Amino acid sequence: MITVDDILKCKKIIDKKRRPELQLEHRHYRMNIELTCNELDVKMIMFIRKLAESPNKDFTVGLRIAGPSFFANHDTVIVRFQGPHGGQSAARNLSDLHNNYHMHLYTEDDRIHHRKLAKYKEAATFNSFEQAVVDFLAFCNIEDPNGIFDYELELTQQFKMDLENL
Repeated sequence: MITVDDILKCKKIIDKKRRPELQLEHRHYRMNIELTCNELDVKMIMFIRKLAESPNKDFTVGLRIAGPSFFANHDTVIVRFQGPHGGQSAARNLSDLHNNYHMHLYTEDDRIHHRKLAKYKEAATFNSFEQAVVDFLAFCNIEDPNGIFDYELELTQQFKMDLENL
C-alpha cells in the first residue's frame, strides 16, 4: 500500500513554462498547478491561496491528490503550509498555531478515518509566503525546471545571506 510518506517523497515536476496568474475568487486569490509524477499513477495539484486583504500573511501553499484515486475516493489535501490566519482562539494568542506560521500534514490516521484534510498540525520553520513556497517545494520533492518560482527562491536566498552578514 502506498503511504502518505511515499507520496511526499516521490519526485514531482512542475511542467508549466510560465507561472499561472492568481485568480480572484470569493475574497481569495487562487492558483492551481498540476504536477507530473512518473512514479505514481495519480493526479497531484500544488495549490496556492492568498486572502486578498492580507496576501502576505493569510495564505496556503498545499498539495492535493485528485480523487477518486488509489489513495481515496475524494480529493485529499496531503499537506498545507499556512500563514497566520486567526484560528479558533478569539484571543488570537500564539499558543493557537493558527495565529502563527504553521503546517498541516495528512497522516495515515487521517486516511483510515477518510478525512479530506489533515488533522495534525505543527509550527513551521518558514516566516513568509516566499519562504513557505521554497520550503514547500523541498518538503514535497517538487522540481521547478522552468523557474516559475525563481522569485521566491531568490528572495529567500537573499534573506538568508542578509542574516549571515549581520
